Amino acid sequence: MSDHDVPPIDLIVAPIWPQWQRLSRLLFSGQTAFNSELARWEATELDAEHGVRLRDRTMQSKYRVTLDEHLATLRDRSQFFEIILIKAYSLMDAHGRYVRYILDSKDFALLYRAPTDGEVQIIFDIHLTGGVEAWGGKLLAELGRDWRIIDGKAGLIQTSILRNAFAHGYVRATQGMLDTAVERGASLPFTAGDPIALTFEQCRLHLSRIKSFCRRLDGGLVNLAKANSRGQ
Repeated sequence: MSDHDVPPIDLIVAPIWPQWQRLSRLLFSGQTAFNSELARWEATELDAEHGVRLRDRTMQSKYRVTLDEHLATLRDRSQFFEIILIKAYSLMDAHGRYVRYILDSKDFALLYRAPTDGEVQIIFDIHLTGGVEAWGGKLLAELGRDWRIIDGKAGLIQTSILRNAFAHGYVRATQGMLDTAVERGASLPFTAGDPIALTFEQCRLHLSRIKSFCRRLDGGLVNLAKANSRGQ
Protein backbone atom coordinates (compact mmCIF):
# COMPACT_ATOMS: atom_id res chain seq x y z
CA MET A 1 0.00 0.00 0.00
CA SER A 2 1.44 3.36 -1.03
CA ASP A 3 1.35 6.58 0.96
CA HIS A 4 -1.49 7.79 -1.23
CA ASP A 5 -3.52 4.66 -0.45
CA VAL A 6 -3.90 5.67 3.21
CA PRO A 7 -7.32 7.38 3.51
CA PRO A 8 -7.55 10.76 5.25
CA ILE A 9 -8.44 11.21 8.90
CA ASP A 10 -12.07 12.08 8.12
CA LEU A 11 -12.63 8.55 6.80
CA ILE A 12 -11.58 6.83 10.02
CA VAL A 13 -14.38 4.52 11.17
CA ALA A 14 -13.30 4.21 14.81
CA PRO A 15 -16.23 3.11 16.99
CA ILE A 16 -16.15 6.37 18.94
CA TRP A 17 -17.33 8.64 16.14
CA PRO A 18 -20.87 7.34 15.41
CA GLN A 19 -21.49 7.33 19.17
CA TRP A 20 -19.97 10.79 19.49
CA GLN A 21 -22.34 12.10 16.86
CA ARG A 22 -25.31 10.66 18.71
CA LEU A 23 -24.10 12.15 22.00
CA SER A 24 -23.57 15.58 20.44
CA ARG A 25 -27.07 15.47 18.99
CA LEU A 26 -28.45 14.49 22.38
CA LEU A 27 -26.74 17.48 23.97
CA PHE A 28 -28.06 19.99 21.46
CA SER A 29 -31.48 18.38 20.99
CA GLY A 30 -31.87 18.07 24.74
CA GLN A 31 -31.07 21.74 25.22
CA THR A 32 -33.57 22.65 22.50
CA ALA A 33 -36.24 20.43 24.06
CA PHE A 34 -35.66 21.90 27.53
CA ASN A 35 -35.92 25.44 26.16
CA SER A 36 -39.05 24.67 24.17
CA GLU A 37 -40.82 22.96 27.05
CA LEU A 38 -39.92 25.76 29.43
CA ALA A 39 -41.10 28.43 27.00
CA ARG A 40 -44.38 26.57 26.42
CA TRP A 41 -45.29 26.48 30.10
CA GLU A 42 -44.06 30.00 30.81
CA ALA A 43 -46.32 31.29 28.03
CA THR A 44 -49.35 29.43 29.43
CA GLU A 45 -51.65 31.22 31.85
CA LEU A 46 -53.13 28.91 34.46
CA ASP A 47 -55.43 29.54 37.38
CA ALA A 48 -54.05 28.27 40.70
CA GLU A 49 -50.68 27.68 39.04
CA HIS A 50 -49.07 26.22 42.14
CA GLY A 51 -51.71 23.50 42.39
CA VAL A 52 -51.19 22.05 38.91
CA ARG A 53 -49.78 18.52 38.81
CA LEU A 54 -48.45 16.77 35.70
CA ARG A 55 -48.54 13.13 34.69
CA ASP A 56 -47.57 11.40 31.44
CA ARG A 57 -49.79 8.36 30.90
CA THR A 58 -47.56 7.08 28.08
CA MET A 59 -44.91 6.21 30.69
CA GLN A 60 -47.30 3.75 32.38
CA SER A 61 -46.44 5.24 35.75
CA LYS A 62 -48.44 6.88 38.50
CA TYR A 63 -45.66 9.40 39.06
CA ARG A 64 -46.88 12.99 39.25
CA VAL A 65 -44.98 16.23 39.58
CA THR A 66 -46.18 19.72 40.34
CA LEU A 67 -45.80 22.33 37.65
CA ASP A 68 -43.44 24.29 39.90
CA GLU A 69 -41.21 21.23 40.30
CA HIS A 70 -41.34 20.53 36.57
CA LEU A 71 -40.25 24.07 35.73
CA ALA A 72 -37.50 24.02 38.35
CA THR A 73 -36.12 20.83 36.81
CA LEU A 74 -36.17 22.34 33.33
CA ARG A 75 -34.22 25.34 34.56
CA ASP A 76 -31.59 23.34 36.47
CA ARG A 77 -30.04 21.10 33.82
CA SER A 78 -26.73 20.39 35.47
CA GLN A 79 -27.46 16.70 36.03
CA PHE A 80 -28.30 16.26 32.34
CA PHE A 81 -24.98 17.86 31.35
CA GLU A 82 -23.11 15.80 33.94
CA ILE A 83 -24.48 12.58 32.40
CA ILE A 84 -23.42 13.79 28.95
CA LEU A 85 -19.90 14.48 30.22
CA ILE A 86 -19.61 11.09 31.93
CA LYS A 87 -20.64 9.36 28.69
CA ALA A 88 -18.23 11.46 26.62
CA TYR A 89 -15.36 10.61 28.94
CA SER A 90 -16.16 6.90 28.69
CA LEU A 91 -15.99 7.20 24.89
CA MET A 92 -12.57 8.82 25.18
CA ASP A 93 -11.38 6.02 27.44
CA ALA A 94 -12.68 3.42 24.96
CA HIS A 95 -10.94 5.27 22.12
CA GLY A 96 -7.70 5.20 24.07
CA ARG A 97 -7.94 1.40 24.33
CA TYR A 98 -8.71 1.22 20.59
CA VAL A 99 -5.61 3.28 19.77
CA ARG A 100 -3.52 1.17 22.17
CA TYR A 101 -4.65 -1.99 20.36
CA ILE A 102 -3.75 -0.62 16.92
CA LEU A 103 -0.31 0.47 18.13
CA ASP A 104 0.36 -2.94 19.67
CA SER A 105 -1.03 -4.99 16.77
CA LYS A 106 0.23 -2.69 13.97
CA ASP A 107 -3.09 -3.41 12.24
CA PHE A 108 -3.60 0.02 10.68
CA ALA A 109 -6.30 -1.35 8.40
CA LEU A 110 -8.50 -1.28 11.51
CA LEU A 111 -8.66 2.49 11.07
CA TYR A 112 -10.98 2.00 8.12
CA ARG A 113 -12.99 -1.07 9.05
CA ALA A 114 -15.14 -2.09 11.99
CA PRO A 115 -13.42 -4.33 14.55
CA THR A 116 -14.51 -7.95 14.73
CA ASP A 117 -16.26 -9.31 17.82
CA GLY A 118 -13.00 -10.89 18.89
CA GLU A 119 -11.12 -7.63 18.50
CA VAL A 120 -13.81 -5.77 20.42
CA GLN A 121 -13.32 -8.11 23.37
CA ILE A 122 -9.54 -7.72 23.28
CA ILE A 123 -9.85 -3.93 23.11
CA PHE A 124 -12.35 -3.95 25.98
CA ASP A 125 -9.92 -5.90 28.16
CA ILE A 126 -7.04 -3.45 27.64
CA HIS A 127 -6.21 -1.55 30.82
CA LEU A 128 -4.99 2.05 30.57
CA THR A 129 -2.91 2.88 33.62
CA GLY A 130 -2.75 6.21 35.43
CA GLY A 131 -4.75 9.34 34.77
CA VAL A 132 -5.41 10.66 31.29
CA GLU A 133 -2.15 12.62 31.47
CA ALA A 134 -0.29 9.30 31.92
CA TRP A 135 -1.94 6.98 29.43
CA GLY A 136 -2.82 9.79 27.06
CA GLY A 137 0.70 11.17 27.19
CA LYS A 138 2.15 7.72 26.45
CA LEU A 139 -0.09 7.29 23.41
CA LEU A 140 0.71 10.77 22.11
CA ALA A 141 4.45 10.16 22.55
CA GLU A 142 4.29 6.88 20.63
CA LEU A 143 2.39 8.68 17.88
CA GLY A 144 4.87 11.53 17.72
CA ARG A 145 2.27 14.01 18.93
CA ASP A 146 2.16 16.61 21.68
CA TRP A 147 -0.63 18.10 23.80
CA ARG A 148 -1.70 20.72 21.27
CA ILE A 149 -5.39 20.25 21.94
CA ILE A 150 -8.10 22.62 23.15
CA ASP A 151 -6.88 24.02 26.51
CA GLY A 152 -3.92 21.63 26.46
CA LYS A 153 -3.14 18.85 28.91
CA ALA A 154 -4.19 20.93 31.94
CA GLY A 155 -7.63 21.48 30.47
CA LEU A 156 -8.20 17.77 29.88
CA ILE A 157 -6.99 16.96 33.40
CA GLN A 158 -9.55 19.44 34.74
CA THR A 159 -12.22 17.71 32.68
CA SER A 160 -11.09 14.37 34.08
CA ILE A 161 -11.29 15.55 37.69
CA LEU A 162 -14.77 17.02 37.22
CA ARG A 163 -15.95 13.88 35.46
CA ASN A 164 -14.73 11.79 38.41
CA ALA A 165 -16.46 14.12 40.86
CA PHE A 166 -19.79 13.85 39.05
CA ALA A 167 -19.46 10.09 38.59
CA HIS A 168 -18.93 9.66 42.36
CA GLY A 169 -21.77 11.91 43.40
CA TYR A 170 -19.89 14.98 44.59
CA VAL A 171 -21.99 18.14 44.65
CA ARG A 172 -19.38 20.44 46.24
CA ALA A 173 -15.68 20.91 45.69
CA THR A 174 -13.44 19.43 48.38
CA GLN A 175 -9.94 20.45 49.40
CA GLY A 176 -8.76 17.01 48.33
CA MET A 177 -10.19 17.61 44.88
CA LEU A 178 -8.38 20.95 44.63
CA ASP A 179 -5.11 19.44 45.87
CA THR A 180 -5.39 16.61 43.35
CA ALA A 181 -5.79 19.11 40.53
CA VAL A 182 -2.61 20.95 41.56
CA GLU A 183 -0.67 17.69 41.92
CA ARG A 184 -1.74 16.67 38.42
CA GLY A 185 -0.78 20.02 36.90
CA ALA A 186 -4.21 21.58 36.58
CA SER A 187 -6.61 23.82 38.48
CA LEU A 188 -10.30 23.99 39.25
CA PRO A 189 -12.51 27.09 39.08
CA PHE A 190 -13.75 26.53 42.63
CA THR A 191 -12.77 26.89 46.24
CA ALA A 192 -13.43 24.20 48.83
CA GLY A 193 -17.12 24.01 49.63
CA ASP A 194 -18.31 25.63 46.40
CA PRO A 195 -21.12 23.80 44.60
CA ILE A 196 -20.02 22.10 41.38
CA ALA A 197 -22.42 22.04 38.47
CA LEU A 198 -22.35 22.28 34.69
CA THR A 199 -23.97 24.69 32.28
CA PHE A 200 -24.58 24.03 28.60
CA GLU A 201 -21.56 26.14 27.64
CA GLN A 202 -19.29 24.39 30.14
CA CYS A 203 -20.43 20.97 28.97
CA ARG A 204 -19.68 21.96 25.38
CA LEU A 205 -16.19 23.05 26.41
CA HIS A 206 -15.42 19.76 28.14
CA LEU A 207 -16.67 17.80 25.14
CA SER A 208 -14.59 19.96 22.82
CA ARG A 209 -11.47 19.14 24.87
CA ILE A 210 -12.21 15.41 24.70
CA LYS A 211 -12.93 15.48 20.98
CA SER A 212 -9.79 17.51 20.31
CA PHE A 213 -7.67 14.95 22.18
CA CYS A 214 -9.23 11.99 20.35
CA ARG A 215 -8.73 13.70 16.99
CA ARG A 216 -5.11 14.32 17.94
CA LEU A 217 -4.69 10.60 18.46
CA ASP A 218 -6.37 9.85 15.14
CA GLY A 219 -4.08 12.23 13.29
CA GLY A 220 -1.07 10.48 14.78
CA LEU A 221 -2.42 7.09 13.74
CA VAL A 222 -2.94 8.25 10.16
CA ASN A 223 0.62 9.59 9.98
CA LEU A 224 1.95 6.36 11.45
CA ALA A 225 -0.08 4.32 8.95
CA LYS A 226 1.47 6.35 6.11
CA ALA A 227 4.96 5.83 7.48
CA ASN A 228 4.27 2.11 7.85
CA SER A 229 3.03 1.86 4.24
CA ARG A 230 6.15 3.58 2.95
CA GLY A 231 8.30 1.09 4.85
CA GLN A 232 6.66 -1.93 3.29
